[in-house]
Amino acid sequence: MEDGDEYRHWDELIPDALGLIFSNLSLQEILTVVPRVCKSWSRVGPYCWQDINIEELTTRCHPDHLDRMLQMLITRSCGCLRKLAASLQTLRIPRSDISDSIVEQIAGRLSTITFLDVSYRTKISGCALQAIGKRCKLLVGLCRNMHPLDTEGMETQDDEASAIAATMPKLKCLSLWI
Repeated sequence: MEDGDEYRHWDELIPDALGLIFSNLSLQEILTVVPRVCKSWSRVGPYCWQDINIEELTTRCHPDHLDRMLQMLITRSCGCLRKLAASLQTLRIPRSDISDSIVEQIAGRLSTITFLDVSYRTKISGCALQAIGKRCKLLVGLCRNMHPLDTEGMETQDDEASAIAATMPKLKCLSLWI
């Protein structure tokens, strides 16, 4: 660079500022390009993950890629996700690290969900399922499957069965393998 040329240190911006800037990019760019630029860009702030419209992805992505991208979205949001899509009806999020407290925080934002898959999640208990049942009144399908090795050493899952029975009266399809 020559003297007098302006050089911006984009990698030194605070994550929230980067998040605001990145919110103008497409969702696919945020997920695939931005994290590869540098380490600080891979840790963008919550503004990037609060309101996510996945309709763009559903029209362009193969279903297998869509599942992977949604898992990345939910993981990267770290509990900051406010809106995933305006009319989300089916949500499959097996094998991620979402906990009871995160589910309890976001359950109210999932009111349009009709089918939910929370299989193979060891950090979710009856408390989370109860929060989902109370707030997701349109829920007609639930998948809560666990591998026997994942449940080894855990207390009984009676609280999960009780939460489902008490708060999800409209279920027509239940896959419960614990």
